[in-house]
Amino acid sequence: MPSLISELAASFRLQPFRQGLRDRRFWICCLGGVCGLFFDYRPGISPFFFLAAPLLEEVTWRALCQAELEKILPGRLFLFSRANVFASCLFALSHVFFAPHVVSLLTFFPSLCIGFLWTRFRSVLLCTLLHIYYNAILLW
Repeated sequence: MPSLISELAASFRLQPFRQGLRDRRFWICCLGGVCGLFFDYRPGISPFFFLAAPLLEEVTWRALCQAELEKILPGRLFLFSRANVFASCLFALSHVFFAPHVVSLLTFFPSLCIGFLWTRFRSVLLCTLLHIYYNAILLW
């Protein structure tokens, strides 16, 4: 268990976060978020939705789930790791339970982008920032 805790703590380091902000792939993922403008999805807007939920989801789905899946599902599917694809499927399915409509399933695509950044930088902070950005675009 200490290794899981140390891995989780390492995912909050600022160096990978800063590297990610300087990487063009992060900004390409941000451009992809513009697709959210084509969907009208407005649940109750709250500070929890914008800040705490993305942080909790990224800790759960990236630092815990995807990191563990990478140990048992090595390899890639095109640009993405197999673990990312599987975690993104689970992420999208989890959204169906809270908001049962097609937009919930479409969370699969932003999740792939966020998972791609996780694989590259191992930064919960970077993933959370992109997640907050995607949520803000969707609620524009």
